[in-house]
Amino acid sequence: MSVRAAVELSKSSDDGGTVTVSVEHLEDGAVQVFHYDIGSRALALHGDSDYEAWATVAPENVAKLAFALLAEKFAGRSDALTAMQKFCADHDIPVTVGMFA
Repeated sequence: MSVRAAVELSKSSDDGGTVTVSVEHLEDGAVQVFHYDIGSRALALHGDSDYEAWATVAPENVAKLAFALLAEKFAGRSDALTAMQKFCADHDIPVTVGMFA
C-alpha cells in the first residue's frame, strides 16, 4: 500500500542498531504506526538484521480513532474548543466553526 504522508515519531540509535517509529496515512485512507528496527539487536531478537512491525487502523475506523484521540487530548480542558481550532490550524486541517447565542 502506498503512503500519502508519514511523520517520524521517534528514532533512536545505539550499538544495537536503529529503531524508527512513524505514523503513516495510507493511500486507502487507513492510518498505521510503523516500527522498523535494524542492526544487531534485531538480529538477536528476531533472527534477521532488520525487523518491521505495524498496527493499522482501517479507513472505516479512522474517524473513531480521531474521536478517541481528540477526547483524550482535550479532556478536562475548558479551552478545548479554541485549542482544537489552533491544533487544526497548526496542522493545516480545515475546520468549520459555528456559534449560537
